[in-house]
Amino acid sequence: MGKTLGVTGVFTSILIGAIIWFVLWVIIGVVWWVSVIAGGVVALIGVLMALGMFGARAASRHRQSPDSMLGAH
Repeated sequence: MGKTLGVTGVFTSILIGAIIWFVLWVIIGVVWWVSVIAGGVVALIGVLMALGMFGARAASRHRQSPDSMLGAH
């Protein structure tokens, strides 16, 4: 009787340990993916903003004074 209980206890503890381990890995995986996706989105927004600023600046400069642009070259 005591022996069976010991085996069951070991099995239960292994099962609980495995479940905890699995849950931890899932949480770590989710956090990692969220951080990767968030980082990618932030980087993409940053690049788009930089391109937009550069494009707007170039367009406004070109629109305002095409002669001075040609003269500068």
